[in-house]
Amino acid sequence: MKQENIGKFIAKLRKEKKLTQEQLAERLGVHNRSVSRWENGNSMPDYAVLPMLANELGVSVAELVEGKKKETKSFLLNEAAYKESYRILIEVSQNEAEGEKYTDKEKQEIVEQLLNGMACKEDVKKYKLRMRVNPYTDNIYPNYFIPPYNENKKLRLADGSLPKTHILYANYFELEILRILFQFAPENEMVQEMITNTLQRLKNTCYGNNCPKGECVTTGKEVLRFLQMVCPEEKDWIKKLQ
Repeated sequence: MKQENIGKFIAKLRKEKKLTQEQLAERLGVHNRSVSRWENGNSMPDYAVLPMLANELGVSVAELVEGKKKETKSFLLNEAAYKESYRILIEVSQNEAEGEKYTDKEKQEIVEQLLNGMACKEDVKKYKLRMRVNPYTDNIYPNYFIPPYNENKKLRLADGSLPKTHILYANYFELEILRILFQFAPENEMVQEMITNTLQRLKNTCYGNNCPKGECVTTGKEVLRFLQMVCPEEKDWIKKLQ
């Protein structure tokens, strides 16, 4: 029964990753029939394959052999919504890099999903307190979209890199979502207001003003990417960050 549950778990995770059995097999260097046998509960992955399989499916080896994800508590009220926003963000960014186009209906659906993932004020306050900043005066961290807590483990960016600091992680998350919202719904009043307020926030940060220290440089590049999309007329500001 446990082997069968593990198989169903593997199949579920694979489909969530939008991978075919053949694609997963190719990544693991195994025959696609092996994946089919695992998912049908007819056999188990070799121990040597388990770490790679777990990594591809986005779970731990322990979760994989248990056949279910570990239930974790987050200090954020809407953790599930932020995880969904992260999934959409990565998917859109990767599709954009590949030149994929969206229909107007698809854009509308993405905008609605991302707006549904906007952080409540209580979660923004909790997040900033956890980052040890004053939630009422802080400009360093986002005010609208905060990344998933994810057991305090930063998730990878769209290019596959792992951010070293929460400053880059959090700002990447908000600025990329706002960039997508502006690209898909530039006339949306809520989107316009968030962008106006975020531009004002960024002007009061070191990384928004070409700070040469550490990961502020990388965060500054994300600010530059955001500015080039939402306000290309800010030529002096853009030039400062280039």
